[in-house]
Amino acid sequence: MAGDVKTYLNILIDSSKKKINVLNSIIDMEEKQKKIFKTDLFDEDALSENLKEKENLIAELNILDAGFEDVYDIIKDEVTTNPQNYADSIGELKQLIKDIVGKIVEVRALEGENKTKAEEHFSKMRTRVKKSRMSKNVASHYYKSASKLKNVDSQFIDKWK
Repeated sequence: MAGDVKTYLNILIDSSKKKINVLNSIIDMEEKQKKIFKTDLFDEDALSENLKEKENLIAELNILDAGFEDVYDIIKDEVTTNPQNYADSIGELKQLIKDIVGKIVEVRALEGENKTKAEEHFSKMRTRVKKSRMSKNVASHYYKSASKLKNVDSQFIDKWK
């Protein structure tokens, strides 16, 4: 059983390393998203592509989490009963989990920043659209008023001459 447990622990370690790589990729996506919101010319396609890639990475993360839990459930009793037999692997796994938690905190912080930037950006866009609509309405009213002036009725002409 000890050999099997060590194999399973190695699987958990590999899974954790993959999770760190996926989290690093998500951090990269968040950084790209930050750059998209910083530019004056908003690239909707770039944001859409970024969000799709991030969605795929999150799906991969969920698969890794589910697999990790399944494998851990298999060896949980043995590892908690005899941790001294697997101290090196457990130590490495604990360090990887600390790294994962750190990455998750970093992702959440970046997501918070990007959410704020997105809200600011979309608020500015709404304001521009609103101003554009108002300008259009003012122009429309002006042209309607101006067209009425061209059709001056004879009642406004001075007949005293």
